[in-house]
Amino acid sequence: MVRYTDGSIFRGTMKNGHPVKGTITYMSHGDGDVGKPHTYTGQVYDGYRHGKGTYTFPSGAKYIGNFNMSRFHGKSKYIYKKNKTSGNYKCDAKDGKWKETFHNEYVLHSSNGSSSSSFVGNYKNNYRTRGTYTNKHKKYTGEYEDSLYNGKGTLEYKNGEKYEGNFNDGKYNGDGVLTYPKTDTRLKFEGVFYDGKANGLGKLTYKNGDVLKTWFIHGDPNGEATKYDKHGKVIAKGTYTNGGLNGHGMVTYKNGDVYEGAFVNGIANGKGTVYDAKGKKIVSGVFQNGHYIAFT
Repeated sequence: MVRYTDGSIFRGTMKNGHPVKGTITYMSHGDGDVGKPHTYTGQVYDGYRHGKGTYTFPSGAKYIGNFNMSRFHGKSKYIYKKNKTSGNYKCDAKDGKWKETFHNEYVLHSSNGSSSSSFVGNYKNNYRTRGTYTNKHKKYTGEYEDSLYNGKGTLEYKNGEKYEGNFNDGKYNGDGVLTYPKTDTRLKFEGVFYDGKANGLGKLTYKNGDVLKTWFIHGDPNGEATKYDKHGKVIAKGTYTNGGLNGHGMVTYKNGDVYEGAFVNGIANGKGTVYDAKGKKIVSGVFQNGHYIAFT
């Protein structure tokens, strides 16, 4: 038995008066673990954990793998209850390929661990750099920086929403394509994103085949816009503000009639004229909430 100056105790095999393999028992001094033992069983060099071994924390979590002068270093496994991680350490930091599975608890040294989730990919200096993260709500595959979605990637949600493009600190940012949830009337948006929403020039395609081309601000159409049907025919034209057609514009209805005139939030309001599919004037006057009310 050897007792070290820090109070830890070694029991095991000695060679030339020095510990080489056995178990070291330590007494914790950290928050919440004061007085609780944690142990190391494995190879020892000059009082350090060095070589292959198993380190058991007071919580019951275990590190199984290689050590270099008491630091986690090389291929390893980390186990805590149902949580399991395996990969490569370099001087106490995750570095290289890793596979992680989390169930309701956090694993020491893990990042972004959550209930029933997993990560398969690469780390550098304890931060994720590229890989696939999955939980019961979503799946992300792509690049990371500081363990956040940064760079090119694909994020898919259980409700059918899917984004493919650039990310910044976990949010849609830059060029990308957003496919909307299954219950949405919109199919997808292709264009520029900022802070998680469509911001800039883009193309919005609806599930019925209609296409709207315009500028977007905070996710809503804002600017001069043209809307086409699935055959490429222009069916609406004008200025969008706050997501709706406002001011002078034109809309072609399902029966072929065309309204040209004033709009408020996408509805005919003010002076306007209705033409049939052949261009013949049907009525001209004042409209209110989409209904004709008076001649002019």
